[in-house]
Amino acid sequence: MDELFKDLKARSSTLNEYWNVADGIVVEVLKIVLEQYGKKWDGKKAHRIVGKTPLEAANAVVEDYELPCTIAEFMSTTTPMFSNQLISVKHP
Repeated sequence: MDELFKDLKARSSTLNEYWNVADGIVVEVLKIVLEQYGKKWDGKKAHRIVGKTPLEAANAVVEDYELPCTIAEFMSTTTPMFSNQLISVKHP
């Protein structure tokens, strides 16, 4: 039982590290894209995208920052950026 607990604890820690990296990637990509629109990322609005689908998160960002683009345009810009960054992350 102790070995099982140790294994689960190790896996949980690794998964938490992965998600922390993924969250950092999201923030960095959003900073870059928002800067292209003359906007600055406000971490206080992060709660609007946490736990959302990509479409819901994109909708929240476009609305919150009053971006002059459609949700589809925003996603076509950000999706490849997220994908390229996430590919480089070592998975647990």
